[in-house]
Amino acid sequence: MEEENRNEKEQLLDAFINRRMRLSDTINSMMNFKMEKVDWEAAEVTLCFPVMKWQLNPMGSMHGGMICTAVDIAMGCAAFSHSHGKHTPTIEMSVNFIRAIHEGDELIITAKADHAGRRLVQLRCEGVIKSNGKTAVTAVGTYTLNE
Repeated sequence: MEEENRNEKEQLLDAFINRRMRLSDTINSMMNFKMEKVDWEAAEVTLCFPVMKWQLNPMGSMHGGMICTAVDIAMGCAAFSHSHGKHTPTIEMSVNFIRAIHEGDELIITAKADHAGRRLVQLRCEGVIKSNGKTAVTAVGTYTLNE
């Protein structure tokens, strides 16, 4: 990948995260996520989401809505890296819940763009539990590149 293109994408990812983290009373900032790694050649972005007490369901594991939020943030981040600074609203998302994630652990989500066209980005992701490396969630989604 060209160095100029890589720098532009890195700046876009930084902007994506900074925009979501600077508003302290939003769900995005409350998720307290961080960038884990980026693989430009594979078009993958990996984010880390700590599992906190406020995110738990009555059974003591991460609430499905919080898992969906994490998945949406991760795939949105990957879509945004293809956007040249445009907004990338979610058009559709399908989530498969595989196993519970417990408080104190971390959900590591890797999102990959399978197709980035002029108007749409199609993505998939896998979320693993940091403590044991087991898959907890998979998802696919489509995001639009707004003008």
